[in-house]
Amino acid sequence: MSIISYNNILRLKSMNILVNTYVKSSKVSIDLDIKDNLISSWQSKGKHYVSYDNLIHLNDLLTSFNQNRTKQEKSQLLNELIITYFARFHNIIRIEYLHEKNIIENRIKTWSLKKLIKEGYTLIDLYAKPKGKLFQDKVYRLTPSDNNKFGYHRFTSGDIIRLSDKYGNYFDGMVLEKRNKFIDITVPASTNLDLTNNFRIDLFFNRISYERSLKGLELFLEPSDGIIPISRCLRDLIMYSYPNSLIML
Repeated sequence: MSIISYNNILRLKSMNILVNTYVKSSKVSIDLDIKDNLISSWQSKGKHYVSYDNLIHLNDLLTSFNQNRTKQEKSQLLNELIITYFARFHNIIRIEYLHEKNIIENRIKTWSLKKLIKEGYTLIDLYAKPKGKLFQDKVYRLTPSDNNKFGYHRFTSGDIIRLSDKYGNYFDGMVLEKRNKFIDITVPASTNLDLTNNFRIDLFFNRISYERSLKGLELFLEPSDGIIPISRCLRDLIMYSYPNSLIML
């Protein structure tokens, strides 16, 4: 088993306010299980939560004083604000991810192999050699078949790659380390490579960044007793001012 440097492990692991006086965030309960219910609550109403009409409706509720509003009504309003905030940011993150995915898939399908290599998005004729494991992943070292240095390429540590062989089999992985004469990659433990083949790698879209963005959004919307000690008061303050801040743009 090869020894993976500690720095590489660290590199992989590391990546007009309108609140009415009747609102007291510390006393308003959240009835949502953030991880399980936000997406389903949003998608159950189609485009409602990302619509401008919904922002207008929420802003009207927040700017109209209602002294008789019950605790349950306050809780429901906060729930609606949280779902709206989540839906709009989730939608933006998803659109960006799909845009990047489409660009990369279109590049692989429509560009000639010569152009992909010239622009540094693809490397071909690579040998793969096992170099041990990193946590639950297998590590392989890729070297040029002629044992020379790599030419120009864009691959760097942390990039997501698609590894394929001449038979059309492909596997997704990540660049662990790069040098002039080799690139170390990690692939899932279930991956079995035929080491008699030559391989090709293509720069692929980064789903990890997308998932981390969604996780950060979920953590922000969790109450203060979640994993990350985010102030509920600060979170709710942002929620209550959110509709008006967009309408005023």
